[in-house]
Amino acid sequence: MRTYGIGIIGWGFMGQTHALAIRTLPLFYADADFRAEIRCICTRREAVAKKAAADMGADWTCDYRELLARDDIDVVSVCTPNAQHEQMALDALAAKKHLYIDKPLAVTGAEARRVAEAARGAEVFTKVAFNLRHFPATMRLKELAEAGALGAITQFSVRYLHSGSIDPDRPMGWKQGLEGGVLLDLGSHALDLLTWIVGYPEEGMCAFRTLYPARPTRDGGVETHLSEDHALMTLRLPGGALGTVEASKIATGALDELTLEVRGTRGAAIFETMRPNYLRWFDQSRPEKPLGGERGFVDIECAARYPAPGGKFLPGKNAIGWDRAHIDCYFDFLNCVHHGARPQNGVEEAARRNGYVTTLSGRRRPLPDMLSQSGQARALAERQAVNTLIQGSAADLIKLAMLSVYNDVPLRRMKARMLLQIHDELIVEVPEKDAGEAASRLAALMTDTSAWGMELRVPLVADAGVGHSWGEAH
Repeated sequence: MRTYGIGIIGWGFMGQTHALAIRTLPLFYADADFRAEIRCICTRREAVAKKAAADMGADWTCDYRELLARDDIDVVSVCTPNAQHEQMALDALAAKKHLYIDKPLAVTGAEARRVAEAARGAEVFTKVAFNLRHFPATMRLKELAEAGALGAITQFSVRYLHSGSIDPDRPMGWKQGLEGGVLLDLGSHALDLLTWIVGYPEEGMCAFRTLYPARPTRDGGVETHLSEDHALMTLRLPGGALGTVEASKIATGALDELTLEVRGTRGAAIFETMRPNYLRWFDQSRPEKPLGGERGFVDIECAARYPAPGGKFLPGKNAIGWDRAHIDCYFDFLNCVHHGARPQNGVEEAARRNGYVTTLSGRRRPLPDMLSQSGQARALAERQAVNTLIQGSAADLIKLAMLSVYNDVPLRRMKARMLLQIHDELIVEVPEKDAGEAASRLAALMTDTSAWGMELRVPLVADAGVGHSWGEAH
């Protein structure tokens, strides 16, 4: 049985959460056909690193590059402050390590795009640890949404409330600095869960508030360059539905509370992290009757009912917690790595996010149905997304080759004429005495991608045939 070596970079709250997930996988997924073990822990303070390594039975380092250089490390968990994510992710990808990174992926959109671009060419698996997707209740909601049980979305809201920044005298951490902020900290979870269920919005507006002009620092100073404590946005889906997303760390009385509400023409659903064992569900098709009948919201008992190989320990009827969703999130990633499964953040996910697919030459094909409420229309658009990347790129290559042939001076001197293009073939007419030279010239032109400003990892190959007819040339 394959055992994957894990390296954890960062040993704060999230580093220890990732460790909890890794160490408990053999219990919660005893029938899985792989195992994982923590082999090295990296954190900047030597005393902390040594203690963590001793507790986990692993090696330690204070230089994450030493961890990346190890041949026995297959997967890297990045659990550091946001500002360090980009470089660590790029270095991990360059080292050909599978990357499991805590949210947010990066601080800015430009940083995130650089990591995404590096991941596309790295031939490894990657995942951002959005654990809220991994409650059975949210997984059941996703299943219902994809089956069309919600119908067309009419409105939605997500609220993620916390009270951690309400005290003006509490020394600030890095999350209150400019590299943090509630939008990246809590809002990323809220937006990810929402878009996973209903798709990406086509437009939005966001407002921010920083509660205090200054906060005390841990070294006794005062910091005035602070990030937002409260974010509120209004979004519109492609079908016209309006909704709100709110993230706050100044919600007095709140613990760590996310509430998702989605309403459609056929049904409605409510999920709350403080009530994670149930998905509240409303079926619009149930008839109204005197005294109410059976119409109304019902609680679907999701609890810890994970599909195999999960769901045996602890029993599915047991109450579930925040940590169990993190464990399943990590298992899902390693399971993809082990079985070579296509991750969710692949071509289709990029198409949903962008609304288009880009061919190798940079040509865009709009795919508005990637955000359709119709499962049939979405499925067609997903096939088009994959086909465009392959067939669309092939079409671009042959057209670029045709331009090279048309503009080639030696072929013009031979009085060569392009007669027809059939899929990836060009039929060119030349005087019989020049046929051999023209065939060699055509093959060279059709494989010279540098002339088109393109670099392919796999070289193009062209065959040239000569004959008095198309059939004879074959």
